[in-house]
Amino acid sequence: MVGALVAVLILAFQWYYGLIPPNHNWHAVKSVGWPYLALFLILALVSAIRTPVRLEREQAATVAHLREEILAGLPVQTTNALRYLFERQSFAQGVFSPSPPGIDAKAFDDIYFKCEQRGIVLGSRNRAGEVVYTISPAMRIILKYVLF
Repeated sequence: MVGALVAVLILAFQWYYGLIPPNHNWHAVKSVGWPYLALFLILALVSAIRTPVRLEREQAATVAHLREEILAGLPVQTTNALRYLFERQSFAQGVFSPSPPGIDAKAFDDIYFKCEQRGIVLGSRNRAGEVVYTISPAMRIILKYVLF
């Protein structure tokens, strides 16, 4: 939009200093105005295309940074374990609760315990004495972008 503002200022200075003829007939206005209109439309189109691309790149960089920051120092299977928990909403570690494929129960407990220490996952005990894990409400939106 800065380019469009500069084009309008150039037109105003041309008019003010007499570079545009003082007889403001329609042909003189059209001959000077069409190039500026074309320039304005091109700049508006470039801006409309460039902005979403820039925002998408910034979002991808932010997600990559968050992924490194959140998952740093955690086991490799953490992503799969958190996706499993994200899809199930909650998980009670017990006899009848299968762990995600490819992760044994001990590694699963370790992953969720480490995530609980970092505030990614909340753990609470139910009446049966099992630990019920859920995604922290503060992390739900962030993990939606980081995990998927």
